[in-house]
Amino acid sequence: MKKNMITTAVAIMALTAAITVMTSCSKDDGLDGMGLQQSEAMSQNQGQEPDDPNLLMIREELKTQMLMSAICDVDSVPGSGTATYTPRVGKVLYSATPTVYYTVADTPEEAEAYYYDIVSALQDSTGMASIGHAVMQGDIRLTFTPGGAANETGRLVIDCPRLRDVITTLVYVPKAAWPENISSPIPFMSLVKEKSTGHIFLCLREAFGCQGILLTFDGGWIDDRFESDWQGTFYMKKYCAKQEVFNCLGRAIETRGTAVAEMMQMVCDRIPGENTTRRTLGKLYYERKTMDFDCDYSYRKGRWWLATNYYIDLYKAKFENRKYTGYKKHYEHKSRPSLSIPSFAIYFNAQTPVNDLYEYIYKPGSSTKKNRG
Repeated sequence: MKKNMITTAVAIMALTAAITVMTSCSKDDGLDGMGLQQSEAMSQNQGQEPDDPNLLMIREELKTQMLMSAICDVDSVPGSGTATYTPRVGKVLYSATPTVYYTVADTPEEAEAYYYDIVSALQDSTGMASIGHAVMQGDIRLTFTPGGAANETGRLVIDCPRLRDVITTLVYVPKAAWPENISSPIPFMSLVKEKSTGHIFLCLREAFGCQGILLTFDGGWIDDRFESDWQGTFYMKKYCAKQEVFNCLGRAIETRGTAVAEMMQMVCDRIPGENTTRRTLGKLYYERKTMDFDCDYSYRKGRWWLATNYYIDLYKAKFENRKYTGYKKHYEHKSRPSLSIPSFAIYFNAQTPVNDLYEYIYKPGSSTKKNRG
């Protein structure tokens, strides 16, 4: 009896030592101190573990999860195992077609750009080159048609069992064809201060046939804590601005140069130098720094042998000499995700009580440059 107990104890000690060696090796890899490119290269070199046959399926699940979040806000109903879906873009204009949403795009090219904002979650190492006008991901099938009928600059058909009673079509129309006289409560390129936090926000998209977007680098994200036997404790930045927000920023810099230049002058004139949003925009715009921003991530928790493991798809936005590109990195097992600059975005609509929530620092179109806001 005693001999058996000793033998069992020795076996347990040997197994514990093996796990400890494996864990210490992952820590000694030095991923914490590595830059993004070095860490990613190491992740690629490790490749797939031989006892992990479900890796491809997991990656596809993560892409489906991210594509759905680009189409709808998804809220789980506690205790029910179900979820509710709220379309993120568009508005129902006709009660006879409650699943047909409309949004504004003045040209077929602009409508196509908005479509690619949605499907950017599917991009691979080649960027958007592999994505066409028809995509199938999990139970989601999207078909985009530019142009089309009169007063229609594009049409996106959404075929997904989960969304059949929510949204089936997103129609892009020019502003001139919009049936309502609606103006955005916050104009494009406005600077506002949130009264409750003091955070400075930049308006990147007006609420005109879609939700408007406010972006800040002052705060609003939170740390999401993870525990892994491979990596120890690590954190991700939760609630960072999504890639579509940085798409809007990149498109504004590229196509709306005068409005952006005037806004940047107001940033320097009216926001204290120590403010994070001012410093970040200044480095991006004036100093033309190469900058990486965290956007969003999806993950799945699993087990590999006896260790807790996280499969993580991390989405980032990169600006190089003011030019925007989006990209994604997949991390698994011993690879620890590399954190970049966090951000936060607020969405608003035509009914948002702007005066109760914000005060203007700069409002384009006011009477004089010296006294705007």
